[in-house]
Amino acid sequence: MKQVKQLLENWGIWARCRLGTEYAPVAMGMMDAVEWESRTYRGEWNDDIALAVDRAVAELGRFDEELRELMFQHYVCSASVRHLSRVTKVHRERLARDIERGEMWVAARMFELAAR
Repeated sequence: MKQVKQLLENWGIWARCRLGTEYAPVAMGMMDAVEWESRTYRGEWNDDIALAVDRAVAELGRFDEELRELMFQHYVCSASVRHLSRVTKVHRERLARDIERGEMWVAARMFELAAR
């Protein structure tokens, strides 16, 4: 699971650049509320990996749009579970469980792509 979190963190950094992604600055409404910190990619990273993760998260949106939005806010906007809990009025444990469910979805999709 640690590798998937690292993949998603790197994807968040990559998506924030908005290079080759569908995410317009207007769509990132919560980004103003979250403090930014300087982050760099960890591990091996390139656009092919980024696009595969982006595709997996986009496919998650077809399955569960709210979960995709939660993953987006957490990884791209760097919103903490606590912050998301306050904003959405949903208990932190439930949000953490939902994020973990999204991570498992992405892990399964990445495993499927690697098996091809």
